Amino acid sequence: MVSVFLAKKQKQLITAHVGDSRAVMITTTESFDLTADHKPSNPSEKERVELLGGRIIQYGVLRVQGVLAVTRALGDFSLRPYVSNVPTVNYELTGKECFLVLASDGLWDVLDHAEVAMLLQSYVHQVRMRVKCESRRSR
Repeated sequence: MVSVFLAKKQKQLITAHVGDSRAVMITTTESFDLTADHKPSNPSEKERVELLGGRIIQYGVLRVQGVLAVTRALGDFSLRPYVSNVPTVNYELTGKECFLVLASDGLWDVLDHAEVAMLLQSYVHQVRMRVKCESRRSR
């Protein structure tokens, strides 16, 4: 799960997520992750789980206690305290932002943020061209 809150006066974008959903920022010059996946393969998440006495077990993919493939999630009470529900947060707005993409691993396992940025820019370009053409026809 991923959510975003825009604190306009403070010029901040506050992101909160658990699991493997991601927030990606696409600016005029680059694209980058605003969030980091909470997966057992992430060294800091693996360390956090193991310090609490949990285990990361390979069962097809790495899993907490051999069950869950993410280290932070809502629900999954039987895996507490190893699976946390505490999100990670924050981004300062610069004015160069173009798109904010919130999506699950269904997108991010197939495309990286640079590919998503190219698709969005291509779509916007096509829409602008269509609008220009339609306004010329209506004259």
